[in-house]
Amino acid sequence: MKAGQREVLPSYQLRVSSRTRHVKLKVLPYEGLVVVVPKGFNRARVEALVRQRQQWIHNAFAELHRDGVCTEPLQVTDLPASLQLPATGYHRQLDYIRQDKNRVQIREHSQSLELSGPVHLPELSQQALLLWLRHRARLELEPWLDRLSEATGLKYNRLTIRGQKSRWGSCSSEGNISLNFKLLFLPPDKVSYILLHELCHLRHMNHSPRFWTFMESLLPGARVIDRQCQHAWQYVPHWVEARFIQLNSAD
Repeated sequence: MKAGQREVLPSYQLRVSSRTRHVKLKVLPYEGLVVVVPKGFNRARVEALVRQRQQWIHNAFAELHRDGVCTEPLQVTDLPASLQLPATGYHRQLDYIRQDKNRVQIREHSQSLELSGPVHLPELSQQALLLWLRHRARLELEPWLDRLSEATGLKYNRLTIRGQKSRWGSCSSEGNISLNFKLLFLPPDKVSYILLHELCHLRHMNHSPRFWTFMESLLPGARVIDRQCQHAWQYVPHWVEARFIQLNSAD
């Protein structure tokens, strides 16, 4: 940097979370740099923290860009004309019918999904589609998980469907598994891997060598697929991640 020039910091979104004790920096698809701070944190310190982590931030952006992932916050302008879910081969045309109602409703037909209501407001159509996707994910992913559970003898306690921003799934020490509804947009082999991965955490609650040995015994080549899944956000359509609305809390 030349003398007299002012350092230009990357733009970021600031979020306050009651669940975190430390400052966290994340570079997320379709959101860019997000700084999460605990309640009561002196926000005047954020700029200095961003300046200190600039090399890490640059590398994180570069990694997403290499995978073809957009990091700019999106606004909903045009919603999709069709809905394709590669995980299960589901495909429907989307028909938008404007009606004088308070909310957008979805009806499923043999060849299409019909959205009716104030569809001229894209954020309401998006909200209806995301809620429908969560319901669809429950119908598709729970039997899939059950089949893998039965085949491996790895019994889980309860399944939750969420819309995580940076995780495909998780498993708690109580045996509860959480899956991301966006898995529906991934190829079937990636979905099977992620479901099996979470089931294996019922045996090993970490990513130790023992975990990977166990994982490879059930699925040879698991570590290769794991690396692929880390960059699988490119399969998720932009409109799904648009920042017009949020169904998750910022925490």
